[in-house]
Amino acid sequence: MSKKGKERGILKMRKEEKGITLVALIITIVVMLILVAVSVNVIVNSDLIGHAEKTGDAYRNAIAKEEAYNPSIGNGKTLEDYMKDAKIVEEVHNWKVNGDKFTCTCDLCKAHANGDSSNGLTVEIGQEIKYKAERDTTGAITTTITAAMSGHTENQTISLTAEPTYVVMGVADINENGTNETLLLTITKPEVKVTLKGAAAYNNGPTEINRMCRELYGKDARGMTIEDVNNCLGYINPKGIYYDKSGNEQTANNLTTKLSSLPIWNDIKNNHQTPDGRNTEAALGEYPLDGYHYSISSTEATEARKNLILASDTGYWLASRGVNAHAGFGYTGFGPGAVRVGKANSNYGAFSSVGREGEGGDELGLRPVVSLTSQIPEVVGI
Repeated sequence: MSKKGKERGILKMRKEEKGITLVALIITIVVMLILVAVSVNVIVNSDLIGHAEKTGDAYRNAIAKEEAYNPSIGNGKTLEDYMKDAKIVEEVHNWKVNGDKFTCTCDLCKAHANGDSSNGLTVEIGQEIKYKAERDTTGAITTTITAAMSGHTENQTISLTAEPTYVVMGVADINENGTNETLLLTITKPEVKVTLKGAAAYNNGPTEINRMCRELYGKDARGMTIEDVNNCLGYINPKGIYYDKSGNEQTANNLTTKLSSLPIWNDIKNNHQTPDGRNTEAALGEYPLDGYHYSISSTEATEARKNLILASDTGYWLASRGVNAHAGFGYTGFGPGAVRVGKANSNYGAFSSVGREGEGGDELGLRPVVSLTSQIPEVVGI
């Protein structure tokens, strides 16, 4: 081959290489555009942005709760604990409230055996729901709490001998976005009891009550709280309660006022044993005055709601806790909440700052709250 022929061959190869490179570039761009289009479609259709916003809200709520409940004052809950609870609930339902009745018109409720294809499903306070608990174990339904966690003198084993009757308690907006996506159930009255005493009752009570309710009443269950009681009875804007030297009941303007900021601080600060064992005046002063109580009959709730909470006058613990103060006696009281003797108590004194056990060393019942966010079981007519 002549020299000119070789040069023409080389030029031809270079042109072909350039052509191949340009085609590859165009194909790459087209593939990337397709991937972008698919990604945008997935994001829009799956509402990933919405879920991200909800997760961000849950994180911010957890931060706020962590700041309100500083573990350094013995609450025992860390940010990690709150984040475990900060779940995003899938919004299948949207329950509308009309007095004691709750109606949902989602597709599931329209297709429900007790529902209506046009008007959906309506349930009301105290109405029986044929709920069947899902448990992690089979066989005997039992739970145990150690003496160290309860403050009692011995370990306690609690057994559920028969499935309880579940009834409607209310609805909840767990995601805090204006949609009542959760139907709340409870049992007609507590059927098992447990003893909680002393500092352990305040330190461990709420967590242990939740655990025991979950083991006895299924994976969707937790312990009833003072907030559940307040919501059911329509008791709003609770305020911390303390007693002056004359024994008169006084209130703070909120549930966050620290003991050291109370007018009676000088009357209570010298007795400063605390549930977390720090036992200093400064440590006592950090606790918020978040204890309060009220008569259930004094609320403006309907009789159906009052009777539901009273549970045939059977006392039961609440999976929440509080602190109050008594200037006349010079001490601060700590304890988990309780409903008993016709009253709702955010704290039922189990431990006092003078170092003795309070009246809360009682044997009271466990009452679960079950959250339903998807399929609703059979509804029994009233």
